[in-house]
Amino acid sequence: MANEIAIPLLPCHSIDEMADFYTMLGFRRIYYQVRPNPYVLLKREDLARAVSAPRSGRPPSRHPAPASRPPRSRRRPGPG
Repeated sequence: MANEIAIPLLPCHSIDEMADFYTMLGFRRIYYQVRPNPYVLLKREDLARAVSAPRSGRPPSRHPAPASRPPRSRRRPGPG
């Protein structure tokens, strides 16, 4: 796993506004998706940003968790 990277998934209200903002900073759009989930991947040299917006009708507070989130540990019952 030496050459792996993790790109955080940042929540936003509009992927178009975020894409415009990062483009002004010198990033270029690598991937763009509107359906089923709005998503854009932007890259500049070695930096990458993934941005996602909630589907229409879903409040921003219900936005899904980041994709790079580690799994939760499960508690196992002890002996006896």
